[in-house]
Amino acid sequence: MRKFLSLLTMCLLAVTAIHAETFVMADQTGLPSTNGDFSLTFGTYTMNCLGNNGATKPTYNSNGKDVRLYAKNTAQFTTTGNAMTQIVFTISTAGQKRLAEITASTGSVSIDATAWTVTWTGSATDVTFTVGDYATYGTDGATKAGQLDFTQVDINTGAVAETVAAPAITPAAGTYYAPINVSINCGTQGASIYYTTNGATPTASSTLYSAPFEVSTATTVKAIAIKGDLQSEVAEAAYEFGTATEVANIAAYQGVADDTKVKFTNPVTVIAQYNKRLFVQDNTGNMFIYGETGQTYKNGDVIPAGFTGTKVTYNGEPELSVYNTDNFQAGTEGTAVTAETIQAIDVEADLFGHLVYIPGATLAYTTSSSGAKSLSSITDNSGTAVANNSMGITASTIDYEATYNVTAVIGSYKAKDAETVTYEVWPVTLEKVGGTTPDPTDGVATIAEYLALADNATFTFTGNAVVTYVDGNDKRYLYIKDNTGSAMIYGTDIATGFSQGDVLASGWTGTKTNYNGLYEITAAANLSTTGTTQTVTPVEYTTANITAENQNVYCVLRGVKLASVSGRNFTFEDGTVGYNTFNGTVTLPSDLTQSYDIEGVISVHSNNAQFAPTRFLTEVTIPKVADIAELLTKNSGVNYEIEADITAIYQNGSYLYVQDANGTQTLVYGYLNNTFENGDIISGAQASWSTYQDAPQLIPVGSTFVKASTGTAVQPTVYAIEDLGTDMVHNYVKLEGVTLVNDSTNYATATDETGSITIFNKFSNNVTMAQDGTCDITGFLSLYKGNLQLYPVEFGTEETPAFPEGDVTGDNKVDVADVNAVINIILKTKTTEDYPGNADIDGDGKVDVADVNAIINIILKI
Repeated sequence: MRKFLSLLTMCLLAVTAIHAETFVMADQTGLPSTNGDFSLTFGTYTMNCLGNNGATKPTYNSNGKDVRLYAKNTAQFTTTGNAMTQIVFTISTAGQKRLAEITASTGSVSIDATAWTVTWTGSATDVTFTVGDYATYGTDGATKAGQLDFTQVDINTGAVAETVAAPAITPAAGTYYAPINVSINCGTQGASIYYTTNGATPTASSTLYSAPFEVSTATTVKAIAIKGDLQSEVAEAAYEFGTATEVANIAAYQGVADDTKVKFTNPVTVIAQYNKRLFVQDNTGNMFIYGETGQTYKNGDVIPAGFTGTKVTYNGEPELSVYNTDNFQAGTEGTAVTAETIQAIDVEADLFGHLVYIPGATLAYTTSSSGAKSLSSITDNSGTAVANNSMGITASTIDYEATYNVTAVIGSYKAKDAETVTYEVWPVTLEKVGGTTPDPTDGVATIAEYLALADNATFTFTGNAVVTYVDGNDKRYLYIKDNTGSAMIYGTDIATGFSQGDVLASGWTGTKTNYNGLYEITAAANLSTTGTTQTVTPVEYTTANITAENQNVYCVLRGVKLASVSGRNFTFEDGTVGYNTFNGTVTLPSDLTQSYDIEGVISVHSNNAQFAPTRFLTEVTIPKVADIAELLTKNSGVNYEIEADITAIYQNGSYLYVQDANGTQTLVYGYLNNTFENGDIISGAQASWSTYQDAPQLIPVGSTFVKASTGTAVQPTVYAIEDLGTDMVHNYVKLEGVTLVNDSTNYATATDETGSITIFNKFSNNVTMAQDGTCDITGFLSLYKGNLQLYPVEFGTEETPAFPEGDVTGDNKVDVADVNAVINIILKTKTTEDYPGNADIDGDGKVDVADVNAIINIILKI
């Protein structure tokens, strides 16, 4: 009986030691309806939500009944009672789209993107959570700003059982129309991920996840996470692939039926973009695109062909609806779209999607029940048009007593059950008339005046500025300052001829450009120096100073540590983001235990500040690998020095094919400062590697690929087509005597007696495709959508020497020597392979006395 009571007492103690409190956000009072810092108390617990350096401050969303913390926001939990051992956030439905990596000041954080919970475990009376920059676990993708949106908080005291979060598989399951890269994350620190692609339930014996992988056919991906003896639930994503209807231009797209998946076979030019809203045009019309493209574009960027989406009708107009990037690629710089000058009265359906300019206008707003302003109309001498701040112009910052020159796109709105569509002015930029905005035609004397200009304003700089940093690699960045601020001049080779400390002479011109929240001076002309220099000292900053307000400032950080490095991306210990913009000049460290002094400039990407290092004052060592084969066994995205010499085989722009001393051949892809010929020896090269189309390729580190000497040219290996395999991608090969049939300008099919292969003229800029017929082909194997292709670099026609009939010896004459040659073949002292000419003179398929007689007849001219 005593033992029973003792056991009962222990059980009661265990139960009473665990105390749990649940707090539903919709039940709390004192939550703000507008963005700002706030504090909330429930029981013995207090939650302080702070905006810090984030672009958006915390808020309470009364529609979703959730507290919303944005990138860089923090939530501090304190208690006057027992130590907290577990805090669980329940993520709202909307919050699942942009769930970020969440870090804590103590303890550990586990993120379950299947149950959509964020769980902290530890033991503390004070813990602070920080929201990461990007939507690592969200369905919107990691290019979007991160959030933590929660409807409920559960706080436990006492012992809690450790669990492993189920992995998050992105992109989401669904139907796609081009190959996708699948990523798998687990919110439990230290857990390993195992996955399958055949529908089988994964185990610890399945494939260990290390990097994103491509999926191009119907596939079910399943994954588990394992930490020690603990295993997560199985996560699953099923992918299907469909065929999109190809359209050549915007006019053709507008003609297809709603709900048709389309693929553009020609490029389009960007007019304007804000968040999910994107306006484009081609020579057939204008188009509105809505959704997650995964890219940030500016006016004039050209979006390459190949992007897809679903044609729908929304608000009375055709709309290309996209989801999860839909094959949108980064834009290339093109010609900026010029706005059409109109009056407010001209805003009608035929201008939908157009970029317009309305000078001398005033703006009006409406106010919501919470006091928030919304842009409502625009008025000029002709009349009034409906306006909307859908393109990011903040209504609360407008001076409604002032006059503006308005650059805008024309959008549309159709109220529910309404019969008519309203066409609206969506401002992109506002230029205040007669206010504090400088008139660029008068010139600007300081950087502060330049920063006050309207976007896209062209100006003459009448003051002097000093160069703070010169991009030493590809020369596209030139940073300057004066006593009023800092700026950056951007353009091809713009930094050539300048050095740190140079004083720029006045009188140069440029255009103020807003690129993803980063102010750049583009189209700069007449740049020169005064011939004088100044000493430039970087500003002493901490990571807390890395904000958009300090963009382009040349600064130094002292005694900082890096928390992670992945390729050119890195983070500091406090979560501040960095990007190695000057990859050709700067090598990021691999030792994350060391503190560093780092000089750099503050940049902005997608409106988020980031640090771009220009020099590590503390010595940075880079690890070494013996050869290319060893490099490919290391984690992708990490830089290494290759000890073995590398021999260049072929280079075409950013493509460089190489071979190391052990015969491993691969592709080096990226910006290279130097050009190479076959046989050039490269020593001390530094590179990381990544996967493209299921094949590894090296990513060069800056200017470390330098010719050291000239060696022996690499010769291609001759193969039959059936001997080519996917394990030979990037190998230098030769096909002899194949039959070539051209399928189009840059595509052909090569066939020999063992099989066939697609020939894609990747380097058509200096390689001309051979015509149909028999030829030799030298080139490099590639992989596209799982299929082998050959990129040709040389075509050779197979020819038989044109010797005279009867000239067996190949000396271009028929005489006794040819008779002797045929006799040697008959007597088998020689073979036909020993002579270049044809010994079967009579063409009967054999060499005999008849061929001797035939040669004699030729000699005698019978």
